[in-house]
Amino acid sequence: MRRSPLSVATSRRGLFGLAGLALVATACGGGSDTPDERPTAPGSPLWTFAPHGAASAAPAAPAGDTVYVARAGAAVYALDTRDGSARWESATGTSASRPALADDLLVTGLGGGDLVALDAADGAERWRVPTSGMGVFSAPAVADGVAYVGGLDGVVRAVEVAGGAEVWTVATDGQFFADPRLRDGAVHLGGGDGLLSAWDTADGTERWALDTGEGVVSTVAFVGDLVCAGTAAGRVHAVEARSGERRWTADVSGQVIGPVAAEGLLLVPCAAGRRLYALDGASGEERWQATVTGDLLPLAVHGDTVYYPAEPRLLVAAELATGAVRWEYEIGTADAPGEHVLHLAASDDTLYAGTDQATVIALTR
Repeated sequence: MRRSPLSVATSRRGLFGLAGLALVATACGGGSDTPDERPTAPGSPLWTFAPHGAASAAPAAPAGDTVYVARAGAAVYALDTRDGSARWESATGTSASRPALADDLLVTGLGGGDLVALDAADGAERWRVPTSGMGVFSAPAVADGVAYVGGLDGVVRAVEVAGGAEVWTVATDGQFFADPRLRDGAVHLGGGDGLLSAWDTADGTERWALDTGEGVVSTVAFVGDLVCAGTAAGRVHAVEARSGERRWTADVSGQVIGPVAAEGLLLVPCAAGRRLYALDGASGEERWQATVTGDLLPLAVHGDTVYYPAEPRLLVAAELATGAVRWEYEIGTADAPGEHVLHLAASDDTLYAGTDQATVIALTR
């Protein structure tokens, strides 16, 4: 699976052999007689969890020796990180957002509506907050026992994790697809009405709001003292976290969904423009870019490496500072099913990739 490092940030898909390394997990769970014999080379397949060929619904949420994943339109699972075997399954009836782990609960939004909490030990539902039948696609942000989330009903909610009681709500004229981000006692969230806003975590008081005038605003990323977000118009805005005052704006090649900040860089995926940009977080100047493809462009960063799909079936690990490719992994085989990488998440030693045919594929990071 592993190739020699390349000198450029993009490459064509190569031919790879699984060589019997992958462990396949079914809906009943996977396993291995020698789970401690873990491949060490980066990009080595560990196991695949693909119950009924179901697509990934949200990025994996690793926590210790358990990783929590959502299967499209059906359930949330707790999997053993060693071999991908299922510890429990909780039927949701609709796709769930990436769950946030808080104490002994998983808090997640449902595409069919409502915010729910599942017991992390067995997946049993502990509480549910109605959202007027409107979906919650964003992943909750959790701090100090409170979960914050925005929904398609235009409401931003602060909910006690322990019991589901609403601490405060703010009704807006927009819809929220982006994940909220917390910093300095404020909830930062972009809406479908083009507003990038910050609300006080204590009572929901609006601290500031920036009208981008450019449609849907992405999930934000923090670089230094700046809040950075992209828009449907193909621009990235960087504003002061405390005041909302604009610092810089950069033009990119298409709608921005989920920028990621790391080591002073802002990584900006533009699926429609087939580009991944690495911008200087302080100035917005371009540092490098790579060619990509696909309707979605998930990113994961860990340490000095960024992971992204360079082609529909090709997953790339690249040097964060320069974009130089370190290794590649091809999906689309029987042991790593899928045409498109939909979600990515990384832990200290494992990369989790969700595809349109596999809930999660685990690789050595």
